Amino acid sequence: MAVLVVLILIALVLMFLAGNARALYYLTREVRLIEQKQQRRLAEQSGITNAPPVGAANAGRTPSQPVSP
Repeated sequence: MAVLVVLILIALVLMFLAGNARALYYLTREVRLIEQKQQRRLAEQSGITNAPPVGAANAGRTPSQPVSP
């Protein structure tokens, strides 16, 4: 009787282990796909910056010059 209980417990542990391994595989695959999408999206946006355009209003003034009222 005890041997049967142990075998059932081992079978349950193995089923959980197989299910977790499968879930981990799919999650790893999903993370890889999301990372590839982000890399493609960021590669497309690499030319866009937050820098002010050349020739902006304060382009000729240096920080050492005082602001005239």
